[in-house]
Amino acid sequence: MNTIVTPKKYPYRPFRPWPEIETRLAAAQEVGINVSELINEILKDNVDAALMKKSKLLQTKLTKMVRGGGFEPPTPTVSR
Repeated sequence: MNTIVTPKKYPYRPFRPWPEIETRLAAAQEVGINVSELINEILKDNVDAALMKKSKLLQTKLTKMVRGGGFEPPTPTVSR
């Protein structure tokens, strides 16, 4: 019995560019530049720095919420 092995589907990631980026991508596509390749090349160089920046911002916000009275009271509590 022959079975056909199909590769896993690539996860779909919805990408919605900002309006000013959309116009630039449309212009790039008009002149024949592969938009997917362009985005991949840009992300290759900048994704690590952007992820670090976003994660530090999120960590700062969470720290303020926990220590500043968001999730827990700002004073320590004694557990029994």
